[in-house]
Amino acid sequence: DMIFVTADSARMVSEAASSGKEMAVFMPKQIHFSYIKLTEAIQAAPLPLNEAKRCAEIIKSRLQK
Repeated sequence: DMIFVTADSARMVSEAASSGKEMAVFMPKQIHFSYIKLTEAIQAAPLPLNEAKRCAEIIKSRLQK
């Protein structure tokens, strides 16, 4: 399975990336700079993203201090 999303929705791109499935991001002719940065960050990140686990580990480590 592959997920296709447009880069004009940060939430859509983030959710697709966190699914662990292969994804393609369509770039409109005009796009806000923040979406370009988001797309670049997701492409550079190890997939699948697991932000819930990552955040939980940060919280646990801070609570243990």
